[in-house]
Amino acid sequence: MFYNGEAEMPDMWVLRLSDAFERCQGDIELAVKVLNINDKRNRPILEKSHALRSYSVFVAKVRESVKSGNALEVAISEATRYCIAHNYLEDYFRQKQEEEVFDMLNFAWNQERALEVRAEEARAEGLSQGLSQGLSQGVLETTITAIRNVMQSMNFSVEKAMDVLQIPADERAKYAALVGQR
Repeated sequence: MFYNGEAEMPDMWVLRLSDAFERCQGDIELAVKVLNINDKRNRPILEKSHALRSYSVFVAKVRESVKSGNALEVAISEATRYCIAHNYLEDYFRQKQEEEVFDMLNFAWNQERALEVRAEEARAEGLSQGLSQGLSQGVLETTITAIRNVMQSMNFSVEKAMDVLQIPADERAKYAALVGQR
């Protein structure tokens, strides 16, 4: 899983589903390796993937512009022009209209809060339905969300996203079907 939030985080850490619950006594655990892809972090990974590096630079430029007082739409427009001029996601930005890029990034900007709300809802739902059922459903939904996030942010196929997330081979057909249904 990739992280590009604004909080100061290490280059790599592990998220565990059980950490989302106050008391967890289930037999199932989901651990996801999270890689910080913010600009100037995790250099080895960013140097190996031009797409990740480009995305990291783009997000950094948007944040820099917003912090200097520009509206999000202006910041996105400036970052897009910068990336095209410096060969970061150039083909992608040339194919997209600025409005489409703004809509996509505005969604991503609000996605962190939406994920927080969804996590709170999933926790309450899991507790009310029983710990066992909640854990199973939470693992499923978290994994589906992680697959979709990688697919969307990196423009990867479902198979490539599952490779990145190291989904076990015997579970891939199930997740591929579920990602396609929702």
